[in-house]
Amino acid sequence: MMRDAARYSFTWHSTQRYDEVYDYFKFHIRSVVGKYRDIFGCSNLGVCVAYLHDVVEDTDCELYMVRSNFGNDVADAVDAITKRNEETRAQYIERCKSNGYARDVKICDSIFNMEYSIKKGELERAAMYAKQIERLMK
Repeated sequence: MMRDAARYSFTWHSTQRYDEVYDYFKFHIRSVVGKYRDIFGCSNLGVCVAYLHDVVEDTDCELYMVRSNFGNDVADAVDAITKRNEETRAQYIERCKSNGYARDVKICDSIFNMEYSIKKGELERAAMYAKQIERLMK
């Protein structure tokens, strides 16, 4: 199932760029998956969620498609980690925390974004991600 999630994510993110420079899948998605494995281990469901964490939010993929391909547990976590336009950042973080896989993947996603912000010298943005990580861990 992990390989299927990787292929699925690669396909949906194939035309996207991270920061207009990097291949989104290779640079961002794989990095978040690597952080997940380093921190939380190789849970099949968790790694699948890490691969799929941006697929509904950032592409035309819809949640029912994730559910039909990967089942309820993965889809529920992807749903929890998908930011909605109408919600505040605080509401979003609380929803991420409501699902263990979503929370853990969002921590890894936030670590990646914090590190990248530091590398770019965007320290205020990095501090925002540090606070987000703290809120996710409470």
